[in-house]
Amino acid sequence: MSVAQAAGTVTVVKLGTHIGARIEGVRLGGDLDADTVATLRAALNEHKVIFFRDQHHLTEDGQYEFAELLGSPTTPHPTVTSAGVKSLAIDSHRGRANSWHTDVTFVDRVPKASILRAVTLPSYGGSTTWA
Repeated sequence: MSVAQAAGTVTVVKLGTHIGARIEGVRLGGDLDADTVATLRAALNEHKVIFFRDQHHLTEDGQYEFAELLGSPTTPHPTVTSAGVKSLAIDSHRGRANSWHTDVTFVDRVPKASILRAVTLPSYGGSTTWA
């Protein structure tokens, strides 16, 4: 996909030279059609990091259902205690979001992707860097 290419109502907008694209025209959840999922997979493969804005409707269950469309989700993290089995809450007030880390790249089945859903963001700062 190039700088901006539409597939149906989905638009992929390239954000950087080597990494990153914004996806427009998608309401995330577990009910996406096969063509949309194929477009998202292709965008992820090409751009490595994809962003979806204004997904305020998305719940933990909806995020998990979306993840299932992309493959078989792994446990949130095998060495960090989590309140749930579907996701790992990261809360900067408890210091868990303030360090460089990898997302379970040390297991025998390395995940092909990590999904981050921001629920509450600060008005300034709070950046996440993907590499």
